[in-house]
Amino acid sequence: MVSTSLAERISGKLGGIIVGLILITSTIYWSINNIHIDHKLIPKKIVNSPLWIKAIMTGTVIGAIVIISKLAGPKWGGIFATFPALTISTILITVRSGGVEFTRLIAKNVLISTTTTISIFAVLCYFLYPIAGVILGTILSYFGLFVISVPLYFLVLSKIKK
Repeated sequence: MVSTSLAERISGKLGGIIVGLILITSTIYWSINNIHIDHKLIPKKIVNSPLWIKAIMTGTVIGAIVIISKLAGPKWGGIFATFPALTISTILITVRSGGVEFTRLIAKNVLISTTTTISIFAVLCYFLYPIAGVILGTILSYFGLFVISVPLYFLVLSKIKK
């Protein structure tokens, strides 16, 4: 049986994190520079969908993720657990209520925010849970996400306004 040292395991995971950060940065850069929305096409009045529709759609996505994790195992469950359950229901409801152009405007911002927040939070949880436990690890992960996301928000906002 071949055992790997802690340094080898961390360096392997660090390579994956670096690749992930490069992909996130590339996605943000591409979406800022290539997705252009004509704000005049956004409807003046947006129909508000009932809360129960949003709850059913989000609950369905979360239920599907739980079923996938039970059937496919914890590795696939972990991959799908980072899927933003609210995003799919938001996009579907926004298409119905605000139209395609409005949804494209929202999707650009969702693409930027979810790729950063979900992946950064997942990585922080991955490293902090074994060290600090679930509760303190979650609190520290949220704090780390806040520290990383606030400057990133202002950077992206300044690029979008150009």
